[in-house]
Amino acid sequence: HLLGSTAAMLGDWDLQSTLLRRTLQEGALRLPANDVGGEPLLAETGADLQDFQRKLVVSSRGTRPDWVSRYLLPPIEEFATERLMESGVRPPWLMWAALGLTLGGALCFTRGWLGAGLVSLALSMPLDLIANRLASLRLKPLPVRMLSRLALWPAAGIALLALGWWEMGHVSGWGALVSAIGAGAFAEAARIERSSMQDNEPWLISRRSAIVLAVPFALAGAWTSYLIVLLIYALVSFFIVQHVRHQPSS
Repeated sequence: HLLGSTAAMLGDWDLQSTLLRRTLQEGALRLPANDVGGEPLLAETGADLQDFQRKLVVSSRGTRPDWVSRYLLPPIEEFATERLMESGVRPPWLMWAALGLTLGGALCFTRGWLGAGLVSLALSMPLDLIANRLASLRLKPLPVRMLSRLALWPAAGIALLALGWWEMGHVSGWGALVSAIGAGAFAEAARIERSSMQDNEPWLISRRSAIVLAVPFALAGAWTSYLIVLLIYALVSFFIVQHVRHQPSS
């Protein structure tokens, strides 16, 4: 859109400088591009830019705070980013899709469609990572306090409570709901404590790790056991964060 509108208003102006000026005026970030050997990159054909484009994709990798995003999702994230970077898909759409899938998973849990709910949650896992990378490549990072980003964690909590509610009413009684509430509470407490820490331990509980942890229990049909294990995982994560954060510094 920016390129087309600039070309329409050019007149006697120079395309490159005008487009650059308008891009900066609209808030694009300037990133160093001299990592390709220390000399200017001169490109006459599209093939000349392939290696440089690949380096841009690699450099767009953001922080991977949990073991799922660090060890399981990178192939999916890389593939999707490369396919979507030249498409018309906007990063906010992916964030809202992640939120929608998470709430859809919660709805499935309330109806007893436990497998479908887990699939919906699993599909949501890489979308926020891909959205952040696309936004970085397009030089317009997503706002830190974006509504869809902030709502992902509460939506995951709603899905957890929905699962506990279903298990309480149809399988194992009140223990399932208490486990779900406890797991959500300790996970939230750990998340708040971690927000002020510089070190990021990937093995602590996260939204993505909680989803992946459910897979073997879902295959075994042991959803209440999953909630109990998740409660223990969240509890241990909370106490680890407490220990690391409040231990005397050397």
